[in-house]
Amino acid sequence: SKMDEKHLYSNMVGWIQKRIMITGYCSSLWKEEHSITAIEFLSEPSTTSLFASVNRVSNELIVCKNKPPLPSAGVKDVAFFVRYEGCSITLSNISAVVQFGTFAIKQTAASVFKIMEKVFYPHIFSCGEWNESTKKELMFLYHRFMASLTESSNEAAGKTTLYLPVLNNDPPPDAESASLDREWVQQLEAIVIHWTRQIKRVLNNQDDKFDLDLSGPMEEIKFWRRRAENLAGISKQLLSNDVRHIVSILKKSNSVYLAPLEALRIEERSKEAEDNLKFLEILAAPCEELVSLDPANLPSILPHLVNCARLICSRSTYYGAKGRIVGLLQKISNEIIRVCRNHISLDDVFGGDVNSSMKSLRHSINCCTEWKNVYKRTAVCVNKEPCIGKQHHKTGAKWDFDEVTIFAQVNAFIQRCRELTEICIGRLQFVCSSPLVENGAINNASIPKFGGTSGPQIMKSLSGIEQTYTSHVEQLQKVDYDILNVRTSQWHKDFNNYKIAVKV
Repeated sequence: SKMDEKHLYSNMVGWIQKRIMITGYCSSLWKEEHSITAIEFLSEPSTTSLFASVNRVSNELIVCKNKPPLPSAGVKDVAFFVRYEGCSITLSNISAVVQFGTFAIKQTAASVFKIMEKVFYPHIFSCGEWNESTKKELMFLYHRFMASLTESSNEAAGKTTLYLPVLNNDPPPDAESASLDREWVQQLEAIVIHWTRQIKRVLNNQDDKFDLDLSGPMEEIKFWRRRAENLAGISKQLLSNDVRHIVSILKKSNSVYLAPLEALRIEERSKEAEDNLKFLEILAAPCEELVSLDPANLPSILPHLVNCARLICSRSTYYGAKGRIVGLLQKISNEIIRVCRNHISLDDVFGGDVNSSMKSLRHSINCCTEWKNVYKRTAVCVNKEPCIGKQHHKTGAKWDFDEVTIFAQVNAFIQRCRELTEICIGRLQFVCSSPLVENGAINNASIPKFGGTSGPQIMKSLSGIEQTYTSHVEQLQKVDYDILNVRTSQWHKDFNNYKIAVKV
């Protein structure tokens, strides 16, 4: 009867509802229209799939058939139900003929890896209907793909993971018998080639990937800490039983692809990373103190910073190279600029307290100038240290570095601060309403009163000058880039146009 049929479908719809495991779902979101769509899936063999998702922005449940919902910002994951083609669904067989699960709208390498390992591998390679030749060919492609996927899924975390081809607790084949299986050896060789390429890429990555013009000493310390941990992790993996077993198989098969892996100097590079980290961590405490200071007090810590760099240069086995020390001094320059930038308010420069802005800019200029002076004094002292024999003493290695390279950003920042100071001076000169803070109180100046018959005309002329100047300043303030970023070359053109307009 229709009543029995309705009750049957109601029970099967309930079966579907209980298996929806998606973010933000609760039974109260399920409406009558969702039941209608679900019944169409259950009753029509041509409807092969059903999908459910929750839009977290509108808190709305979306249920659709045959096609999943379109990706949107509010949908994180989707529940799916798929029927075996052409079969009828009843309450007694629904568990057998309907497959269900959840997939993420935005798949990551890690989530794809999990699906491949937990779903694809056991279902495909346990299939008895495929011949061995097909399985072996697919297995080769599978391991090749999984090796790349393993690398991608760990790359973001700065971790190098070597892919191992043994899955689902399969017992590793005996090394002697495995070495006689040419197809299996070829699969292992492909994996070892991938390992070698992976490790080479790590070993060749000798420098921080941060932009040299933006990163500071703390980023450099973090880079070498990650590198030391990563290299130690690679060494540990290479000593694991699983990797050793693969190596033993390839040794017995006389594989030529094993030699490049064994030739990699991981221990030496690991030692270098640990040594660099040990010396760079000397900078951690003064750099933490540096970011807590304002530009007026920052010069007090500069001699300590440059002495730390001097110690690293003279004592570090690996980091004392000229190029590395120049890079480190550049990073210290970047950190000083970053601190000064944080204490400059562009809102005050263009429309706020002029005195406060000029004071911040002056302190920033003095701070950057003092950093250059401290470096120069230190370089003179280092270069005066005596030589022993033909070699300069290790603790007094020559500091004949290119100052233009070290202070390029510093000099550009000093010039930018001077140009902003010009704007502040212009506001004092042309804008009578510019707020000044005197003794903690805001004082807004005003145009003085002029007597005589020419008074009104003079006041009108002064007011017009103020309005014209203000419009030029506002035009400069509205630029769509960071004015304090000295790498922004567009500023030179815009500031030059401002100066030309002011002169006119």
